[in-house]
Amino acid sequence: MRKIVFLLFPLLLMAGGKVWVPIEWDSSSIREFKGVILSIRRNIADFESEGIQYELHLGPATYLRKHGIRIAEGSKIWVRGMVIKVEGRYYIFSQRIKASGKELNIRDKDGFPMWKIIRRKKIR
Repeated sequence: MRKIVFLLFPLLLMAGGKVWVPIEWDSSSIREFKGVILSIRRNIADFESEGIQYELHLGPATYLRKHGIRIAEGSKIWVRGMVIKVEGRYYIFSQRIKASGKELNIRDKDGFPMWKIIRRKKIR
């Protein structure tokens, strides 16, 4: 199992600086959701599914656009990802999404970001 470090923005705001939270990618906590985007800022969206709000970590906007994914406030999407709860807030680290009539892998089965895998292949 690979340890991946995620930046949790609410913790960032509370701490007044960068807070890195080490999280193990846990395949057993992967769930599927259908819901709506409430708001979006860069690669993070406030997402609601079945009455619960989540902070949804997507991936770089350029990676999404390159693959034809357009996400805006009010977009209805399907997402599969790892869910965690920290200090009463829920976070989804997306692994696969469906939006704009397209489906896209965001992370591989071990949680490693696909946009980094693609970049590595181009460098070699």
